[in-house]
Amino acid sequence: MNASPPIAVARQAVQARSPLTARVVIWGLFTLVMLVAPLVFTSNLDRSILSQIGIAIVACLSYNILL
Repeated sequence: MNASPPIAVARQAVQARSPLTARVVIWGLFTLVMLVAPLVFTSNLDRSILSQIGIAIVACLSYNILL
């Protein structure tokens, strides 16, 4: 079974000896996706939806902390 490159890198990091390495790789991939997303989605509607998704994520996480 062939995995896509980001998933394969994350899988290798998870199997690494240090859990810190796995966290750094996973958060690094997440940061890369977040930095590239506005460059891929260039229309105003796309950026508006990305902003609303971000606000919804923050609101849901904040609500979860209150529970």
